[in-house]
Amino acid sequence: MSRRTNGFTLVEMLLALVLGVVVIGLALSLVLSSHSVFTLDRARTDVNQNLRSGMDIMMADVRQAGERLGPDIPAVEVKKNGSADTLTLRRNMLNTTLPVCTDPKSGSSTDVVFVAKNSSTNPECKKKNDPGAITALQTWENYRLSHGTPDANGDLAITAFIYDPVTGDGEFFSVDATDSSNMHVHREAGSWQNDYNPSDKPRLYVLEQRSYSLDTTDHTLQLTVNDGTPQNVVAGITAFDVDAYVQQSGGSPTISAGPPAGSFGATNWQAIGYVKVSLTGQDQVKHRPLTRTLVDQATPRNVLSSPNAAN
Repeated sequence: MSRRTNGFTLVEMLLALVLGVVVIGLALSLVLSSHSVFTLDRARTDVNQNLRSGMDIMMADVRQAGERLGPDIPAVEVKKNGSADTLTLRRNMLNTTLPVCTDPKSGSSTDVVFVAKNSSTNPECKKKNDPGAITALQTWENYRLSHGTPDANGDLAITAFIYDPVTGDGEFFSVDATDSSNMHVHREAGSWQNDYNPSDKPRLYVLEQRSYSLDTTDHTLQLTVNDGTPQNVVAGITAFDVDAYVQQSGGSPTISAGPPAGSFGATNWQAIGYVKVSLTGQDQVKHRPLTRTLVDQATPRNVLSSPNAAN
């Protein structure tokens, strides 16, 4: 009579254990691989979204650059500096500019700028009580009263920009009043950095200037409005490259070798075909750098700009 024994032998149990370990190892490897792919994709998405948010802000500003500006004040300025360029964009907030009829001297604290004068070497200056001068100054006064912010004295003030199209010199200053005699605007405080010879036809603008630059220490794209304090826009940026492509007669746009990729005020910016921007961002994934680059381009608002230097 034979006898049967139920259960597994030691060999069978070891084989089952080995197979179980192999299966669990394969499953764990698949899970870890999937998690690694997910982590990498999420990091890529985060970097791409980070780049896109900064790019969208800049492209919107590029498209608005040049609004209400003539060809002799640069609406687009590119300063090349390796992988840390600077892009400066300007637009005029009013259709009306004011002529500079007397010479604010460098270093002086003269607190008035004459915008009408019976005698001036600036041919754009009108005489006192000229209807055109009165209308222009009233336009500025209305803008100051509706858009100004209280200064230290409680007066409503706006930021103005004085610009000499011959020398390319310009600076911001605060206007807190206009003269009831229809001849000048009043500067809140400060001294002048440059001379502004009336024969050069300098003008006053209510200018908005937005400058983008890269803080190479903190790897942050920064925005400076007018001459204010830089504000952080996007973090994790390692390279910022900008090129202005100038339209050639009968050909495709080519990179500008000089201004507007150069000094302030030397080129008719309305010849720009488009501005091309490249942003590079970086993140760390499992102690390894992940680098992504986004490239986009936009055309300034040339068609809506004044065809003349004076608006």
